Amino acid sequence: MKHSFLYDLVVWPTVLIVYFLPLYVGWRRHVPGLALMAGINALLGWTVWGWLVAMGFALREATPAPAAQTTLPRASGAPGWSSPPGGWAGAPELPPQGRYRDDPGQQ
Repeated sequence: MKHSFLYDLVVWPTVLIVYFLPLYVGWRRHVPGLALMAGINALLGWTVWGWLVAMGFALREATPAPAAQTTLPRASGAPGWSSPPGGWAGAPELPPQGRYRDDPGQQ
């Protein structure tokens, strides 16, 4: 059966759009596991079950990704920083400067 050029111009783009519709929906909804869904859609989308599984992935609840931590902890001595009451527990006391055994000034 011979098809017209206009038929091919309409049918094939429509088939491709419907075939990759789950991928587009998942991308627009920012669903996690988009790469897995794309693989299922590309490899198994030609089967009805593969297409339905991919669409199920695309329509599941999109959980937002946890926000990245953008603040850094304050360094000691920074404004608003205070040491715990009684100092740092378990921190060794350091000798005053110049009192180490291998200090050349002690010879």
